[in-house]
Amino acid sequence: MATIAAAESSGPTHDAARGRRLDYVQYLRIALICLVVAHHAGQAYGPTGGAWPVHNPGGIAILGAFFAVNAAFFMGLFFLIAGYFVPAPLARHGPRAYATGRLVRLGIPLIVMMVGVFFPLAWAGYQGPLGPVQFFVSNYFTNGGAAVGHMWFVANLLVFTLAYVAWRAWRGTTWTPPGPAVPGHGAMLAFAVTLGLVTALVRVRYPVDRWVTWLVPSEIAHLPQYVSLFVVGIVASQGEWFERLPRQTGLTWLAIGLGAALAFYGAAAVGRLPALVATGGWQLGNLVWSVWEAFICVGLCAGLIVAFRTYLDRPAGRLGALAEDTYAVYVVHVPIVVVLQSLLLAAPLPIGAKFLLVTAAGIVLSFGLAGRLRWSAAVCRVL
Repeated sequence: MATIAAAESSGPTHDAARGRRLDYVQYLRIALICLVVAHHAGQAYGPTGGAWPVHNPGGIAILGAFFAVNAAFFMGLFFLIAGYFVPAPLARHGPRAYATGRLVRLGIPLIVMMVGVFFPLAWAGYQGPLGPVQFFVSNYFTNGGAAVGHMWFVANLLVFTLAYVAWRAWRGTTWTPPGPAVPGHGAMLAFAVTLGLVTALVRVRYPVDRWVTWLVPSEIAHLPQYVSLFVVGIVASQGEWFERLPRQTGLTWLAIGLGAALAFYGAAAVGRLPALVATGGWQLGNLVWSVWEAFICVGLCAGLIVAFRTYLDRPAGRLGALAEDTYAVYVVHVPIVVVLQSLLLAAPLPIGAKFLLVTAAGIVLSFGLAGRLRWSAAVCRVL
């Protein structure tokens, strides 16, 4: 993800072709990881659509729209940015060394969080007849989202990356710019419509929030978006699209994405969403939401990259250090957020205030812990 971009480039975020530091991507990474923390901070206070260990009665209904709009684009943007920073270091280090580095950088945190955090929590609440090994295997395959928690992204990114490395090794070719032409409005429109239609077909059988373990746990409903944007990121790196996408094109699609997102919030506010959207099955609402979501996704993914490039393409300074911590923040933030939500559960505060407090404190504490952990040279090699 954006939080993984540094992990993918094995160092500071640089232009895939020219080696120039992409300062605006540093700012984008920070903004995105803060949104991730806010997304999980809200889980105790709104309709999550899934399971969360803390639930505060009297939730905020509009947070359901917040979660849906976030899910429409931010994980896809994470995969897009991660894919953008795969080809150059792969060509530089070679398939074997690059794959080994990814296994260390992505695999070790994944295993530590699965075995050291999520499994003990699940086992502590289990009262059935299975032993720990059988319970782990059962939990992994029958409820994969709980087995890996938020580290599902790291697991899927590792699979996508290793699959691409294997393909490149099989092809025996190296990455050499220039790549394909920068897409225009027509190509982006075609991609958005195609993504929406494919997503709708997939969701006939696999609705939103249904998790399935195919090698690693995945929410299949969003898999077309994640896979396609990871591939687009790889193609984009060859054509330097982050740097070359015209400002007017990017800002136009930013307006489209924001407009689609605001329309969704508006429909939620007036209670029209149940009549308009569905999360799966042979329903018109499934098609409507899948295409609607695709336009939010394409608009915000392209638009935010261009907007940050246009207005924040300057040295990150002290914020650059925070950008280097974003992967570690992604790994550690969920336990911090859950503890904060638990501490505030009985507090006599408005639920909106709790959401804001957990968000702000979660961001500060997660960055603080991430920075402390990365003082260790050994940890820094992984996080």
